[in-house]
Amino acid sequence: EPSCCSIEQSSCCDSSEEDWANCVAGTLHENELIELIQKAGFKDVVCTGHTHYTTAETTKGATFSATKIPADERRENHWDGIFKNVDYTQVLWHQSSPQKSIELIEKYVKDDANIIDIGSGASYLVDNLLQNGYKNITLLDTSKTALEIVKSRIKNNKVQFICSDILNFKNDKKYDLWHDRAVFHFLLSQKEREQYFNVLANSLEPKGIAVISTFKVDGPIQCAGLDIVQYNHQKMLEELPSDLNLIESEEFTHVTPKKSAQEYIYFIIQKK
Repeated sequence: EPSCCSIEQSSCCDSSEEDWANCVAGTLHENELIELIQKAGFKDVVCTGHTHYTTAETTKGATFSATKIPADERRENHWDGIFKNVDYTQVLWHQSSPQKSIELIEKYVKDDANIIDIGSGASYLVDNLLQNGYKNITLLDTSKTALEIVKSRIKNNKVQFICSDILNFKNDKKYDLWHDRAVFHFLLSQKEREQYFNVLANSLEPKGIAVISTFKVDGPIQCAGLDIVQYNHQKMLEELPSDLNLIESEEFTHVTPKKSAQEYIYFIIQKK
C-alpha cells in the first residue's frame, strides 16, 4: 500500500473513523510541520492544540491554523527573493545572448513594433532589442527588484516598466508582439492558464504575435525550485482558446551558465 496520501492515491484516507492520520508513514516534529505548511503556501501557521491520536509513546496528533497566501503574492515573494539574493547572471535560465528570441522577434515584427516582454526578469533581451533598433518596448515582471536591475543597467527612459503579476495585468495599450520565455509553464492550474490566454488576447493587436517558450516534454520538471508543466506542439494546441492560432513550434537547447543543457520549445501563436 502507498506510504502516504497523494492526489491520485487518496483512498487510504477514505474512512468514517476520526483517526485519518493512519495513512501517513512516520512522524514530524511540530516545527518541521509548520515549515512544511509554510512551503505549501501558507502564512501565520500556528499549532492550536494536540489530539488523542498517537503512534508511539512519544508522539501526538496536532491541529494547526494558517492563512493561505494568494498565488500572486507567492509568486511576487518568490521571484523578488531570488533577484534580491542571487546573482542573476548565474541562475540556470540566464542567457548572456538571447539569440533564439531575437531571431523569432525579428522574423515576425519590424523595429517600430510595440513589444511586451512578459516575466522579463533581468534578461538581456531588452538590451539586444535596443541595440537592434527596436524602440517601443515594455517590460513586465512581478519582481520590482528585477525591473530595478534592468533600469540601472540600460539607462533608457523610453522603455516602459510594469511591476505586475501576469494574471492581474490590465492595460489599454495593444501590442504587436508578446514575448514570454518561461512564464507560462509555471501556471499549474487550468484556470490560471485560461486567465493567461485571456490577458494575452486582450493585450495583442489583431493578427498580433506571441512568442512563448516553455520546457518541452521530457525536459526539466522544475525551475527555480518550482514545479512546471512541460509542453509539446500537440499539448499547446489543446490549451489554446479559439481566438488564438498556433502557427509554428521549434525545439531549442539552452546551455546554462553551469554548462548543462535544458530542453525548451518555442511556440509562435497568432491572434485571429
